[in-house]
Amino acid sequence: MHAQTSPPPSITPKPHVILTLNGTMSTPTAITFDCSATYSQDFTNSLKDVVTRANSAISRGQLCAAASQVTGIAGDVKFLINGNMAYITYTIYFFPADPMTLRGVEVCAFDVQGFAQSFDNWRQPIIQGYGCPQVTFYPTYFDYVKSEWSCF
Repeated sequence: MHAQTSPPPSITPKPHVILTLNGTMSTPTAITFDCSATYSQDFTNSLKDVVTRANSAISRGQLCAAASQVTGIAGDVKFLINGNMAYITYTIYFFPADPMTLRGVEVCAFDVQGFAQSFDNWRQPIIQGYGCPQVTFYPTYFDYVKSEWSCF
């Protein structure tokens, strides 16, 4: 499953940082196609929420104090289902307000990486899965995969 929430249409093409993290979840039984769609949508909604929380923290100066010129962040999600396991990879995009803030955006990506890795900063439960088996994440944090510069 792939659900995309990025990039916002108001952001014009420019260099940006892509931060990738992943996690693993399981259910007591094999994940059906319908439940995989439900889980993917729930996780996408939780990612939107954590992105909103991170953007809010940036605007209040609680995150990325050295990079107040970040125009915003967005993200997208990919699920790989295998039996009762789901491997989740999500990316977060950081857009600088202008080219003079590129280093600040890079530093901000590391701040938000820590924020997004911690389950404490996500709405709970991360996946509600109405009508589907309850999910368990293991481990109970998201792993850092990579960060890189890109351009649309």
